[in-house]
Amino acid sequence: MDEVQIANQLRGSLYEAVLLSVNEAGGQMTLEAVIEVAGSYEEALESAVALRNLGLARPDESLAAEVTLTPLGRRVADRIKRSMVSGARRADAVQRAILGWLNEQQDRPVEVLTFLETGDAVVWGVPITKREVEEAAQLLEARGLIEAISTDHSSGLMPAITPDGRTALQSEVLISEFGRSNATTISYDYSNNLTFGNQNQIGAVQTGGQRNVQIVTQTIAPEVRGDLAERLATLQTLARELPDDTPGIEEVREALAEMDTELAQPEPKRSRFKELASNALATAVTTGAAATGTAGGQQLVEGLGYLVKLFT
Repeated sequence: MDEVQIANQLRGSLYEAVLLSVNEAGGQMTLEAVIEVAGSYEEALESAVALRNLGLARPDESLAAEVTLTPLGRRVADRIKRSMVSGARRADAVQRAILGWLNEQQDRPVEVLTFLETGDAVVWGVPITKREVEEAAQLLEARGLIEAISTDHSSGLMPAITPDGRTALQSEVLISEFGRSNATTISYDYSNNLTFGNQNQIGAVQTGGQRNVQIVTQTIAPEVRGDLAERLATLQTLARELPDDTPGIEEVREALAEMDTELAQPEPKRSRFKELASNALATAVTTGAAATGTAGGQQLVEGLGYLVKLFT
């Protein structure tokens, strides 16, 4: 096996921990010191034997039975350490941390960047950065391991783990190597009807094509407008019920009013409607309307999110 194959074989194992500890100690460690790392004499001895069998430690030993790494052992240890600091291993740890966090959520977080505010946003003692979260979320969504809403201004909104994501979380392979590459955007299957929050079903949309949702014209079809008008009325009610001092709520109310005006046009434009919905959602998420702690604030964001998804 080459260095990469050996590093992959050791990934996450006790042997890897012993290898890294010996390397940090300068390439040599007494058996007593290895016992402290391994936890017992038997596991220390087993680790030493395994490292020797892989050619990572010298086969000969003195009366002290120390573990001395070979040049190959030092190179493999250095490779693993680099990967854990800024390579594939750290990226995988960040992705797993996000999946684990989403797996524990009862309700969808406002956005994936909320993860940075938790105590889980640390890997091997090094805080996870905003850029790492954004890159991890992009990969996870592309792989179909999470689903999230994106607007013209924001991404990673209202994230949730998927069944594939839960399976990947329990797997032993790198997250980046798990599952399939998903070339299309994950979307909800509305089963010919649009719903959000706890509302009752309120009507059908044009159907056909991927995920049973298809709006093929540049204007909003007449048979859809009635449903959208009811939705807008519900969203406007939710927005009015939020306190006037809620950050960003006036902008959201204005965007909803403009959506209502656009929908009343003889030929309402899809692009304009989506733009207004995207702006309202981005404002609600980034300024705090979604973080009011109320069911109304959450339903408002979910409703705007579903409208954005519908026109995407």
